Amino acid sequence: MDKETSRAQREPSGRAQTETRPATPQGLAPTASAGERIAALKATGLTSEDIAQALGVSANTIRSWGDGGVAPRRTAERGLDDLRMIVLSLIESGVGATQAAMWLRSRNRDLLEGARPLDRLRDDPLMVISAAESLVLGFSDDDTADGEHTSDAEPVAC
Repeated sequence: MDKETSRAQREPSGRAQTETRPATPQGLAPTASAGERIAALKATGLTSEDIAQALGVSANTIRSWGDGGVAPRRTAERGLDDLRMIVLSLIESGVGATQAAMWLRSRNRDLLEGARPLDRLRDDPLMVISAAESLVLGFSDDDTADGEHTSDAEPVAC
C-alpha cells in the first residue's frame, strides 16, 4: 500500500476518504488581533510568561495585550506574528498543539545550538522557523496510517 493510500480513511461503503487539513484556529489567522493571537497561543498550552519570554516583554504586558487594553508596538507585533506562524505551521503539519508548545519550550541541540525556540525567537526568528520546518519534515516522514502521531514515535532531533 503506498503512502497516500495508507493515510486515507475508509468510509463504511469501503471507499477511501482522503484526510483533510485541520481548520485554522481563528486566533492563528493572519488577520487576528493581538488579543485573539494571544488567546489562541495560550490555548496550545503556552503561558503569558512563555509568550513574554519569546517577545522580550513582561507577562503583565502580554495580559494587557490579551485584554485589549494596550496594543503591542510594531516590533513586538512582528514577534507575535512569528510565534503565531510557527505554531500554526506545526499544527497544520500534524504536530499537536500541546506538542508544539512543548517543542517551543524544549532545548534543541542540533539546530538551535542547545537553546529553546522561545529563547531564540526574538533574536533569530528565521533560525527558529527553519528548526520548526525541520521538525515538520520529520513528522511528515513518520505519519501513521490514520494521519495521527503516536506517543511512541521517534523524537525528531532539532
